[in-house]
Amino acid sequence: MSSFAVSMNRCVWFLLLLCAVDARTAGAQAVGEGPATSVMDASLAGMPIAASVGSRVEEARRHILAMNLEAVDRALDMRSLSVDEAALVGWTRELARLLELLVADSSSDYDAFLERNERLYEQVDEAPGTAWRHWLLGEISLQRTWARSKRGDAFKAAWSARRALGHLERARALDPGLIEPLKGLGLLHMGIGALPDRFRRVLGWFGIEGSLDQGLAELASARDASVWNRQEAAVLLATVDKFGFPSPVDAAEVYAELWAAYPGSPLIGLSYADVLIRERQPVEALAVLDATSDPSGTVHYLIWYRGEALYRLGHCPQAEAAFAEYERIHEGASLKLAGRLLAGQCAELGGRRQEAESWYARIVGERGFAEELAAQRRAARLLESPMTEGEKDLLRAWGSFDSGRDSTAMAQFSALVESRHETSHVRAEATYGVARVFHETGETSEAITWYERTLAEAADPLAKWHGFARMHLVELYLDSGHEQRALSTLSDLHAMEEAYDYRSSVENRVRFLITD
Repeated sequence: MSSFAVSMNRCVWFLLLLCAVDARTAGAQAVGEGPATSVMDASLAGMPIAASVGSRVEEARRHILAMNLEAVDRALDMRSLSVDEAALVGWTRELARLLELLVADSSSDYDAFLERNERLYEQVDEAPGTAWRHWLLGEISLQRTWARSKRGDAFKAAWSARRALGHLERARALDPGLIEPLKGLGLLHMGIGALPDRFRRVLGWFGIEGSLDQGLAELASARDASVWNRQEAAVLLATVDKFGFPSPVDAAEVYAELWAAYPGSPLIGLSYADVLIRERQPVEALAVLDATSDPSGTVHYLIWYRGEALYRLGHCPQAEAAFAEYERIHEGASLKLAGRLLAGQCAELGGRRQEAESWYARIVGERGFAEELAAQRRAARLLESPMTEGEKDLLRAWGSFDSGRDSTAMAQFSALVESRHETSHVRAEATYGVARVFHETGETSEAITWYERTLAEAADPLAKWHGFARMHLVELYLDSGHEQRALSTLSDLHAMEEAYDYRSSVENRVRFLITD
């Protein structure tokens, strides 16, 4: 495989990380214009779309949010369309089908989708190339990128992304005032900017360039002025924030607004719940999940996130049942290794070692994404020997932290740090836990001290808290004006040759901290 292809593959997979195309957030990418924002206004001026067609497309996009695919088809059942109108309608219809594939995580319908996608592309490509048509060709190519990526065909997905980039750039060259391409361009430019320098240099030889700042600026413009991509751009900006990268928006605020506009949407609901769990609000996440509706019966991720929220709250029997239900009904591999680990730990906390071993055994040896190696490493350790009482206490302390009960978490972590009967492994993780509490409560100097203590503990250097402690130290050193200490910590991080837990996430985040 050529260096160019490798670079594009890495670009695509970073986009998957940012936008969670394991369908957690990919589903939310399909948000349309809501009832508070109509496309039936002056923003359609200059576009080759009749108001009646624009209205029907807008209606269909609202049905997409509800995963009501029959209603989507009814809204888009129109006759006597122009080439441009037919292209817009076809792109919208296929967006609904793509989301169905992504959230159902099924491999059975991909060939049919890709065949329709290529046929739609060829139909639009036959017409003279206007800015509008190049934009739609770029969007159609992006749909193909998502489908290929989800299916695991990274090489072909990379070439689809390259084709999308070319069309979107051409659209802007033909009409610099056309805002619609900026959503796709922002997404692709962020991915290019996330690549290591050596890969970006290779892409530069082919005239392919991009940066995080460029991508964010393009997405912000699309969010503010786009007709068809406004909400999608906001969601992508929120996704960047959700994963800890610099973003001009707050993910929770974006999803709260979308949830208010589209109450009950399973796509918005699962993404909003994910954000709330990450922000240590599992009770609020459960409330959102309780209020969601899934008429299609395909958004199984709602069940998985319910399990995670229950796990964070310490409701292990209910959490384990949710993960078991997800395993039973969900066809694809997305989130399954992580769910099995949480379910196994729940079983072990409940004293059911044999059931725990059954869950762990289904993790070890399974193929997964790079970020799932942490689950595989932990499962392998837990298969070798049962959890100690200290390890169980660690899980309870993390449950307190992850549900926002900081004082309880601090007491639990501190007790483990001070215990001379615990292993260095337990004390190191508990030390990291104390640092996290100080960090979340805004006590910067204490957080720095405890992150540094974490690194001084003699424990597994591949464990999560080593890489994450360094990442957080880089952030806090920079915030405190200690740039040299930040650079030194970053150098130590780069010097780690082993595939430590969550390495790709850590390295990307610290690089953006340095260049921000």
